[in-house]
Amino acid sequence: GVTNVMEEEKVAELNAEADVYERLSQSIAPEIFAHEDVKKALLLLLVGGVTNVMEDGMRIRGDINICLMGDPGVAKSQLLKHVKQIAPRCVYTTGKGSSGVGLTAAVTRDQTTGEFVLEGGALVLADMGICCIDEFDKMEARDQVAIHEAMEQQTISIAKAGIRATLNARASILAAANPTHGRYDRSKPLSKNLSLGAPIMSRFDLFFVILDECNEVTDHHIAKHIVNLHQHGSLVHIASRPAFNAAQLKRYIKYARTIKPTMTEPARAELIQCYSTLRAESHGPGSTMAQRITVRQLEAMIRLSEAIARVHLDETIKVSYVRQAYRLLRKSVVHVQHPDVEFDEEGAFLDEVLAQAEDADEDPEEVVADEAPAAKKLTVLTFEKFERMKAMLVARLRSAEESAKRSATAAAAAAPAAAGANEEEAAEVVAEASCLRRHELVADYLTQMQIDDESELARERHLVNLVIGRLISKEQVIVELPEQTAVDKADRFLVLHSSVE
Repeated sequence: GVTNVMEEEKVAELNAEADVYERLSQSIAPEIFAHEDVKKALLLLLVGGVTNVMEDGMRIRGDINICLMGDPGVAKSQLLKHVKQIAPRCVYTTGKGSSGVGLTAAVTRDQTTGEFVLEGGALVLADMGICCIDEFDKMEARDQVAIHEAMEQQTISIAKAGIRATLNARASILAAANPTHGRYDRSKPLSKNLSLGAPIMSRFDLFFVILDECNEVTDHHIAKHIVNLHQHGSLVHIASRPAFNAAQLKRYIKYARTIKPTMTEPARAELIQCYSTLRAESHGPGSTMAQRITVRQLEAMIRLSEAIARVHLDETIKVSYVRQAYRLLRKSVVHVQHPDVEFDEEGAFLDEVLAQAEDADEDPEEVVADEAPAAKKLTVLTFEKFERMKAMLVARLRSAEESAKRSATAAAAAAPAAAGANEEEAAEVVAEASCLRRHELVADYLTQMQIDDESELARERHLVNLVIGRLISKEQVIVELPEQTAVDKADRFLVLHSSVE
């Protein structure tokens, strides 16, 4: 009708402005300073992805679930309250004040008729809208289980007091939670900082960790922003005033939700590439990602891409939308901060000093005495590089072990009678073949690295020897075979420890 045409014209005017995605996100909770990526995520949550119903009736949700976790005082609850004001349909509740039946559904007895009746909880009441749950971490474990089904299948099944029913809970969930020990510890993975199970954590498309970090410049701007708000009671005196007011924002979101963007072939290829990259980073040796990447993150990327297309009022999903969704997903994945690995090389340093003294025809004792204050040389490796080197060394020793076992099995099959008579000899042969001399292991590693520069090759040889030494002495991942004290270090046999998986 005429109203719809007028609505489309107004929305088209708003969309015609440059950087509509940025401007719309800045209009969400303008009273709160910064948090640009979180606000973009909340805009996409309000717009939502496309719900797909397969031919066999299977339903793939398009609603986006987001969890905001962080230190106290970073405006998590304020963001939830603002989303409640913008969303056309929204239910706000708290984890501590809501039981499992309060979130899902409860069976009560009608006072007039005396019959059992079904009462919908917060998730049922938020159907086709948003359910904001504050203090999500304060929920009891049995209450958290109640919303597993609602978050993925978007239904709530009830079988109580003779009543069997399946209720719709097609709602996006926006949760806010505090870390287990008050403040977020970046040296630990996400699961150790939050008292939530892995199944429920994986159901969130985006998991933003908001940290209260001390920064002189940022602290100054935040203080200035808050003081201006209190002084003037409005956003008039703030430089970054919102581009859209609440009414315009609601109108835009309402119209954007009617669009159903379709996937293009380039966007499909980009999605596959982005997911493969994330997956490799998550499961690779030395990974610092605080959570594992699963297929649910791929589906999250698809939903985010659809939501970004809706924000641009676009009927197709472009490659640029996929890249923006990928960037947002990467931004939400917090990284664990592992300390660097340090090597104390007192012996190695003295060897270098003595070698230099011999080359210069100087008295070694005098040179060592001169260098005594600096007798300890410290080499530092990043945790990621150390883990990569460790994985390569372990893989090579594992390969030698498996190769020896295969050879022994083949030999036993070829001559079963002889094998039975010499089992002890065969075991010794397998044990010897599954070992590698230290210099062989170093040479194999350097071959894989494919380094051409001589100085770089020497440095890498030095580093790999340090890593092997640490894996033998401290981590006990590699074992030196006994009775080799008279043998030169480079010629000693190495084998994997039996406990290494």
